[in-house]
Amino acid sequence: MTTSTRTIYADTPQELLPICKAVGYIRADIWRRYGGLKTVGKSSNDIRNEISGLALYSKLPIDGTIRNESTK
Repeated sequence: MTTSTRTIYADTPQELLPICKAVGYIRADIWRRYGGLKTVGKSSNDIRNEISGLALYSKLPIDGTIRNESTK
């Protein structure tokens, strides 16, 4: 079986680019911190509580709702 990667190119409004970059950073950072074997035995609620407690992404220039939903 071969692996296939697809890239989507879209006409994104300039106003959304900072939001997209911030959310991409959140997703990548969460994967680096909590992906793989580092979280064996932790529930998703434990991880969310840890992220919220550390306020890792509170200074990013995005709305709190977007930030909270992205960490879920």
